[in-house]
Amino acid sequence: MDFPEQANSTPKIYLLDLIVESGFGVIRKPVVYFFMENINFLDEILLKYKINLSHFIKVREGCAWGGNRKSISLAYAFLGELQVKYLLIDNEEHTDREIINTISQKHNINPKKYELKNASQRRNISSWSGLSVKVLDVILSSEDKLSNEDFEKILIKIKSY
Repeated sequence: MDFPEQANSTPKIYLLDLIVESGFGVIRKPVVYFFMENINFLDEILLKYKINLSHFIKVREGCAWGGNRKSISLAYAFLGELQVKYLLIDNEEHTDREIINTISQKHNINPKKYELKNASQRRNISSWSGLSVKVLDVILSSEDKLSNEDFEKILIKIKSY
């Protein structure tokens, strides 16, 4: 939050029963909605309690408002740990390796190797808040560790979309 004095004194997390109705039918799914800074949520909730996610969405996060330029795109290092299956992203990426290392050490995590594949059976979103959004499958590897070289290739691929 760019105005810390207005931040909630304790995080608030809600479990919502989301219902989406369209011409294709009705989808009803549970959704976690939180009032907490993204990186802290990743660190203090998702990784600390080893919560798996089916989808990870990072679109127009607005990391410039507070001036700190700390982006949730650092979560790309932990997609294997979170067991993410689908990634919906714009091509903006500001990964902070120092924060990745700090979080990895704190939770004793060696980021797991994965690959990104175009989700050909799904359509990309041509405009989401003014940005093109790519829908990708996250394919976990049988190899355990995500090397720095592999991670750099993933980041280059994300930036190229």
